[in-house]
Amino acid sequence: MGHAAMFYELAEELGLEEANILAHARPAKERRNSILLERVNGEGSYMGTPTYDWAYTVVRNYFYTQAKKLKVESLRSSSYAPLIDVASKVNMELHYHLLHWRTWFVQLVGATDEANEKMVSAIKDVMADFEDLLSYGKESENIDAAG
Repeated sequence: MGHAAMFYELAEELGLEEANILAHARPAKERRNSILLERVNGEGSYMGTPTYDWAYTVVRNYFYTQAKKLKVESLRSSSYAPLIDVASKVNMELHYHLLHWRTWFVQLVGATDEANEKMVSAIKDVMADFEDLLSYGKESENIDAAG
């Protein structure tokens, strides 16, 4: 939420709605999360009795964090100085996110045969939804033109 808050504050400074409204009060149809991030991971509920697939969790978060790091690093070449500042702060924190998820990834891939099989299966599942993480969607041309 901290990364998003910084970007929402920039959007507010550029004339969009108040950051808090952008973060919490927008209708669902205005939100654009990746399919990968919305994919259900197991049965149950967070507050109930969850039965999540840890291999899927690790792969999804590791791959997502890699993609986010690429995007954030690209923002550091923007012509808009406040965006460069926010991207630099987020990028420093992403270093630690990557260390965390990479450690789990390497440990599980190299553990037992069962763990490796679960990781390979999770990689296939994550890759099926991965493509939209690397797209700016319908605004690609405008984003590129703005620098």
